[in-house]
Formats: sequence, C-alpha cells, structure tokens
Amino acid sequence: MALKQGVVDGEEQSIENIISMKFYEVQKYLILTRHWVNSSFQIINDDVWKSLSENHKQILIDAMNEGMEVNDKLRIDSEKNNLEFLKKKGMVIIDIDIEPFIERCKDIPLKSLGEEYKSLLEQIELAGK
Repeated sequence: MALKQGVVDGEEQSIENIISMKFYEVQKYLILTRHWVNSSFQIINDDVWKSLSENHKQILIDAMNEGMEVNDKLRIDSEKNNLEFLKKKGMVIIDIDIEPFIERCKDIPLKSLGEEYKSLLEQIELAGK
C-alpha cells in the first residue's frame, strides 16, 4: 500500500517475494544488485560426523555436492522464469554492473572479521562466481 500511495519510493525484496506479494502491480523498476544469495547449509552433529567411516563421510559429501549443483540449476532457472514473468507484467528490469561495488567493498569483511577469516572469504567469493 505504501508503494501504491507513494509513501515510499522503493523496496528491497527477493524476486520471489515481489511475485508472491504482487509488488509488480505497483512497482515499475527492478534493479538486479545481486547483494543477496539464497544459500542453504548442510549441518551434522559433530559426534555423528566423527562416528562415520571415511567411506560414509565421502558418500555424504558427494551427495551434498550433487544436491548443491541441482539446487543451483533450479534456482538459476527459476530466477530466469521469474524475471520473464515480471517483464510480462510490465516491470523494467535493470541489470547493473556490480564489479565496481565488489571492488569498493572487497576489504570490508576482512577489516571487520580479521585475517583468520581470509581463506573462508576467498572460498565464498569463488563460490559466487
């Protein structure tokens, strides 16, 4: 309602939320900033993990990696379809060059988290490419 009445100029949501909440009815522009990645984590109790044989650990790791590949493909396909849906509803999709943002912000996590997280941050950065 705030968008419709002009009380606010914009909002930040996932593409899925824009569709499910029908923001496309009152919102003309969508800027693809890619500042949010929907991730999932696989978690296992440490005692359970330690109790597994190396063979069983590898089976789980392989299954998780395969699942992540499938999930990534589904997510990418879904986003493509959702963007097409929004275009058909009249939204203007603006795909910006995010490299200047990445360059400008690349040292912020290290400054706030410390050097001990440098390897982890590099892994995250590589996973996003």
